[in-house]
Amino acid sequence: MGCKLVLHMKPAYTTGRRFIHFFLPAPPNQKIYWVGDYNHWECRRALRYSEKDGGYNFRLPAQKDGIYFYKYVVNGNWMLDPRNPRSIPNGPFGTNSCALMPGYRFPREVQPDFQVPRGKVEALECKGTRLRKPREIYVYRPPHTSDSEELPLIVLQDGRECVEHLPLPDLFDKIIAQKICRPFMAVMVSPLGPQQRDQDYIFNDTFEDFLARDLIKLVRERYGITKNRKERAILGWSLGGLVSVRCAIRHPDVYGLAGGESSAFWPRNGRIYEEVIHQTPLSTSFYLGCGDMDGGEQLSMLMAEIFGHLGIHHKLKLSNGGHEWFYWRTHLRHSLAWFFPQRP
Repeated sequence: MGCKLVLHMKPAYTTGRRFIHFFLPAPPNQKIYWVGDYNHWECRRALRYSEKDGGYNFRLPAQKDGIYFYKYVVNGNWMLDPRNPRSIPNGPFGTNSCALMPGYRFPREVQPDFQVPRGKVEALECKGTRLRKPREIYVYRPPHTSDSEELPLIVLQDGRECVEHLPLPDLFDKIIAQKICRPFMAVMVSPLGPQQRDQDYIFNDTFEDFLARDLIKLVRERYGITKNRKERAILGWSLGGLVSVRCAIRHPDVYGLAGGESSAFWPRNGRIYEEVIHQTPLSTSFYLGCGDMDGGEQLSMLMAEIFGHLGIHHKLKLSNGGHEWFYWRTHLRHSLAWFFPQRP
């Protein structure tokens, strides 16, 4: 009987045209949840035991080219799918099991064994700024460029996470080698610390002034920086999107390009929307990206709607994905291509 069960046991998951069917073999009377981006990692409804299958089933609506991350919660214990060999590290969010629809293709820049010319990332000393405590700053320069060469510039939030979880310089090197965008320089700035990230990123005029004034001065003392504000961008993830958009509308002379992925525009009852309406930054172009399972996609859609009514140049891109580093890593190509397109 036991041998027959093994031979006929359903796989960890199977895919259909518009769904993924998950199966976890386990004895009856267990409290089991399937959690993932789809239900925002919440234990909402326990799975029912199937005597016929000898386990628990979950059916997930899916896009034909989608990728989906998940775990099981079994009697209060979070665990990877023990029968799915595919799992992907997701930075501080941990490692998750991964299910692919037949049409999904990993972007080339996140695939291994892709040999390209290498740029470099180095730390920049942060001294003499309006901030009481220094912040970690990392600078990326693409291959085959000198430190004095003036390149398009992008300033990114969560600097240490960029270096460790994108990771850099590998991701940027591959994006540039594929000619997804023009070669660019990147400056990654870390907040004061994980426990004080909100303090830097939520309506902090001093930190935004640092990003627009002191940071540019520090970088210019060591490297060549483009003088064209239309080739200077600032971008972040989640609350990093909030601080990037607000910094750009407060300092339009510095950044002509700005935006966020999975931008958290909710703090202070959505005050950022009122500031955009009041200041109407017509001279700045904005990129708004978000995953369809992010949980905050309506925030980006509302901002895009406001931009549209005001006549502000912008791009909204909603894609398959959640609020996670894997999504941000595989979609950075889109914002970079929009900020720094290849010249004809």
